[in-house]
Amino acid sequence: MLPFKISICGLDEIERFAGDGVTHVISLLDPDWPDPEGWAALGTVEHHRFHMHDIVSDRPGWRPPLEEDVERLLQVGDLLARSEVGHLLVHCHFGRSRSTAAALILKAQHFPGREAEAAEALLDVRNPLWPNSRMIAYADTLLDRDGRLIEAARSLYARVAREHPQFAEFILRTERADEVPEE
Repeated sequence: MLPFKISICGLDEIERFAGDGVTHVISLLDPDWPDPEGWAALGTVEHHRFHMHDIVSDRPGWRPPLEEDVERLLQVGDLLARSEVGHLLVHCHFGRSRSTAAALILKAQHFPGREAEAAEALLDVRNPLWPNSRMIAYADTLLDRDGRLIEAARSLYARVAREHPQFAEFILRTERADEVPEE
């Protein structure tokens, strides 16, 4: 769906992509998190940084993803669509939620009606994954997808819950428990 390679990882995996032709990086890190040491291994790249916690509700003292973050991500997606991108690396702390939400949004951005296909393709890039539902909901609205992007993420949750029940159990113990489908 995208005319370039996309990879997703966590902080401890960044250096693994050194020498792999990464030309662009999207980082989604907690607020005030220091720059990861692994970035230097990538060399010169076009870097887009986002700072938010991986939560889906408003909580005192926490910075959830905001609509303006997703608007900015979509602007980056427009820029990438017009750029010479060889390999896009998207990362967050563990490479499972914020980064996979961003990748799903970017994969679906310029392909309305292909949200489910974008979600399925993401499983070939990173599995297990659990895209941040707040980011997905904002993107669904901003892209005028009438719930199709949200439904694509829910189908990922269901599949990952079946294939990786221990990962779904972890999600059940977080503030995101309502994302886990009932059996």
